[in-house]
Amino acid sequence: MSDAITETSIEAKIDQINACVHCGYCLPACPTYLSTGNEGNSPRGRLYLIRDLIKGGVEDLGDTARGYLDNCLGCQACETSCPSGVEYIKLLEYAREERSQTHYNKGFWALVRRTAFQYFLPNRFLLNISRLGLRAMNAIYSTFPFLPKLVKIQPKLDFEYKQIETDRFYPSLSNLDNIDNPDHCLIFNLGCVMDTIYNQVHVDTIKLLNALGFHVYVPDSACCGALASHSGEFELGHKQRQEFMEKQVYNIDGLKINTIVSNSAGCGAFIKDEANELKVVDIAELLDVDNWQAPVSLDEFKASLMAKDDEAKLDVTYHPACHLNHAQGIQGVYEKLLSLVPSLNLKALYEADVCCGSAGFYNLIKPDMADDIGKRKAENIQNTEAKFVLTANPGCMSQIEAHLPEDYKVEHPISFLAKFL
Repeated sequence: MSDAITETSIEAKIDQINACVHCGYCLPACPTYLSTGNEGNSPRGRLYLIRDLIKGGVEDLGDTARGYLDNCLGCQACETSCPSGVEYIKLLEYAREERSQTHYNKGFWALVRRTAFQYFLPNRFLLNISRLGLRAMNAIYSTFPFLPKLVKIQPKLDFEYKQIETDRFYPSLSNLDNIDNPDHCLIFNLGCVMDTIYNQVHVDTIKLLNALGFHVYVPDSACCGALASHSGEFELGHKQRQEFMEKQVYNIDGLKINTIVSNSAGCGAFIKDEANELKVVDIAELLDVDNWQAPVSLDEFKASLMAKDDEAKLDVTYHPACHLNHAQGIQGVYEKLLSLVPSLNLKALYEADVCCGSAGFYNLIKPDMADDIGKRKAENIQNTEAKFVLTANPGCMSQIEAHLPEDYKVEHPISFLAKFL
């Protein structure tokens, strides 16, 4: 790498920072600024700090400034609201990763997290054992509700685990010749957290995709690396993503499948960056009523929703997951899809586009800040008077559920829709 290339890269970063006109549109979109009112905890405040690193010749920002950078959840809401198109996340990642201006991957607890990311999340046997621990934690919390928030990062209700076999098609096929259109075949990965905590969402995803005419192939793959990367373990996260992509079996006995479908917003956003010849889509993109891609027609799907219509209206509100809404730019799709359900009354959520405070493992790394953000989100949900909350990311589901009263139900939109099939 030549010095000229390095200099060009630095100049490009300076140009990006200079694109910020300090208009303040990012402030009401930023969860840490809303919680603290501190300019250092705002996107433009952090840009000042990153500018010092790039342009000011500063080698080390110091503990206070690094704390401001660490407080960022990486939700990208500021990018969505920015009229100048500032690529804030790339600048933040430069400061955290290339210039090591972060506490995330330092210290004892960072070592514990790194060990968990490296050996626990990629190991399906250990993940299966962890479900017993989750059940125990649920029981402990129900008995001792005054315990710290750590025990509330999993569903508060007991769940039944339904094992999904890997390296096979759903529905099962005796002969690949029975597939009349390879474009109607999808690769679907079990991942780690979603299958461990919200396994029913996977079951419902396969059920819904099959009902819509898709054949679903489930490879034997592990964690995609999103959680490690979001938690400051960039090198490990990138390595796990590469290993994950190598597991994607897209040529099965001559049948080529080139589309990976994800039901987890964070995972989908992360692996899209490394898709190469494979196409990565969120399941919402397949079900976009304005760009319907399912083999079964939209009219047939509407008819199935009408067939199980209940005259009693159900009040529901929807929280758009940040990595769906901002990182992937998939906006308004679930809202339009849910509006097709006659028995659903979709209630508008104030500050819907603001992060809930989950952001991967942020609620473990920054529990106090995450708790403030989660309480604000819960208050906005309660103000809708809807007792049913839909959101399309496991982190969002657990974070929101942890901050709502016991009589609220949090569910993935796919699980909600699968009830009508």
